[in-house]
Order: sequence, then structure tokens, then C-alpha cells
Amino acid sequence: MQSQDALPSLELPKHPELTELAKVYAMARDNRLACGRIEKTHKDALFAKMHELKLLNYADPDDDITVEIEQEEKIKVKIGKESNGNGADPDAQ
Repeated sequence: MQSQDALPSLELPKHPELTELAKVYAMARDNRLACGRIEKTHKDALFAKMHELKLLNYADPDDDITVEIEQEEKIKVKIGKESNGNGADPDAQ
């Protein structure tokens, strides 16, 4: 939708603080989206290697890592006793 130019007497006042907050939010959002794309790339690589090796489970006790393919397109990775703070698995979807 194209906005119309406001009449000079009806122009909205500028709020520099809102402008700055909007910029900071947009940067955080863009970073989150970029991280999501990177995470997906690494997840796909892990899936591919697990499928290549015909594994549904993998564990490396030296690094305290377990990997489980639970369903097609769903993978669970745990390192140590990590948790998202409420006891739920951070990779559960």
C-alpha cells in the first residue's frame, strides 16, 4: 500500500528514540533470521552424514554428545546436560 504525503500541518512528529529502537529491533531480527539459515545448513549436513552412515543414533561420550534422528526431518542433539531453562529439550519441535 502506497502512503500519501501528509499535509505539512498534519505531519506526524518524529521520535528519534522510536527510530533507534526500530533500527535495533530490525538488526536483531535480521541476525536471528541469518542464524536460522546457518543452523538449517548445519542441521542438513548432520542429517546427510547420519543418513550416509545409516545411523539413527550417535554418541560421543568423550564430548558428551548424543544425536538421535526421531522422525524424518527431526533431529535431537544434546551436549552435556544442556537445557533451555525449563527442563524441556531445546531442539524439540
